[in-house]
Amino acid sequence: MSSIQILNQSRLPQSGALVIPGRLDSQHLAPIEKLFSGRKITWLIEEHSTLDPHIRSHLERSGSGAMYSATDTAPAAAGSQLKTFLENGGVLIHVPGKTKVRVGSACHVPAAHLKALTAFGLPVVPIAIDTPRDSHLSVESSSSLPQAVISIGEPIPADKSSVAAYQQSLLTAFEAAYSSRSLFKKSLAMVLLQGLKKHATRHKVLDGSDDSELGFDKILGAAIAFSKHIQEETDKPRVAIVLPPGKAGLIANLAVIFAGKTPVNLNFTAGHDAIKSSIRQAGVDRFITADPFVRKVSSFPWPPNRDLIFIERTLPTLKKQIVKWVLLSKLLPAAVLGNILGLNKRRDSDEALLLFTSGSSGEPKGVVLTNRNVLGNVCQFATRLDLAPKSSILGCLPLFHSFGCTVTLWFPCIEGINLVTYPSPLETKRLAELIGLHGVDVLLATPTFLRGYMKRIEPAQLASLKMVVTGAEKLPQSLADAFQDKFGIRPQEGYGLTETSPATNVNLPDLQPASGVPVLPSTRNGSVGQMLPGLAVKLTDAATGDDI
Repeated sequence: MSSIQILNQSRLPQSGALVIPGRLDSQHLAPIEKLFSGRKITWLIEEHSTLDPHIRSHLERSGSGAMYSATDTAPAAAGSQLKTFLENGGVLIHVPGKTKVRVGSACHVPAAHLKALTAFGLPVVPIAIDTPRDSHLSVESSSSLPQAVISIGEPIPADKSSVAAYQQSLLTAFEAAYSSRSLFKKSLAMVLLQGLKKHATRHKVLDGSDDSELGFDKILGAAIAFSKHIQEETDKPRVAIVLPPGKAGLIANLAVIFAGKTPVNLNFTAGHDAIKSSIRQAGVDRFITADPFVRKVSSFPWPPNRDLIFIERTLPTLKKQIVKWVLLSKLLPAAVLGNILGLNKRRDSDEALLLFTSGSSGEPKGVVLTNRNVLGNVCQFATRLDLAPKSSILGCLPLFHSFGCTVTLWFPCIEGINLVTYPSPLETKRLAELIGLHGVDVLLATPTFLRGYMKRIEPAQLASLKMVVTGAEKLPQSLADAFQDKFGIRPQEGYGLTETSPATNVNLPDLQPASGVPVLPSTRNGSVGQMLPGLAVKLTDAATGDDI
């Protein structure tokens, strides 16, 4: 694969323009210069920026440069002087200085610099540069990925130039670069197989309901064996699952996907009419559950026993097959095993999951998520969190919720994250015990659930947490302050929708400052945070719908 890929080169104007790359590393200089071959290039640098030594050396050899000040009180006048560099099709190319930013960020340019650049009154060409080797999933081979994907944004006329217009064009261009990754065309089933196999003996599921542990190798073997049973049970393309978070819920979801079918995790807390509507819309005739759960949730409109697949009864009967598949999964390469199981039949834009909205405004609405949707969001979330090896995450959110599904099912299996599960997010005393016992790094919750930790939990129990992320409802600043005061870690608010697989935004703690290098913030109290990598944005007037 070519180490540098160029997208949307036809957008480059023949007339002079100020080119503002979202980032610019030393290895990007030559391909950027090549884009403007035959035209006069002038490198533009902010006077207080710290440059990489290789970039500085390259610019000194070019012998053509100009400087500006981000604190200039008359940027339009400065722009008039810089305009001479655009004569006869010349280009000014801005060189961002060193900054500390989160992995996968589209823009490495400090806000003050952007404000000055877009106030020069010059036509602007944003350029997005994605570096897949810096933000790939653990199942991808970095050597097979391009070193960079350079995507040209829509040019911005001088009279329309603004920070908002630049960000919109840059993020749209970055989305084109990000979405070109070959991973997103693959099969979710195949990527899950690769992840479970890669992390087979190093990572595990710790089920807090019975304190059992299962390595990913055992989870994989059980899921494959169970998938064969599911194929014998039904010809329908979808299978319902009525289980809380735990090893059984994980195995059931994996098995349905490995069976070439779509898992439908039903909301067992909804009303009868909503549940029956979901069942009818999904067209399912088999329901995977567990006998103790059937007795516990007696209010659920359970179908006849002949339509129920009791996982705790079925798995013991598959013991020999499970042992066989555990051994085969260790001996056979993932590609061979995937072909045997036929895991590449559903991929890219084919249906992977079916979730239902709450139905609070009428009948629940079915939301189909494709293989591409789920793999894209797992990659976005993994890139933004950038967790260290051997990290662990608490999985207690309902599996019928898109956040619980994507982040506490698929993400740990693919990336190799230890998963500590518990069936209810409400039992905070037990959850705190599990966090302390297993050294959990990441806690996902709603603000309502967080309040439970404020009452009976000792700070030492949550000392291992490195990140607390909330969603589903607004995070009150008073709660965030109180939680930080008690536990020494500030909850970060995120946002998402079932339709977006689900995460779109998340706040994360600011990176630690480095000497002489500005840190671009990754959190803002009261907001839902930055967009995840690869999401395009369009700004419109709420009243008229016109572009801003």
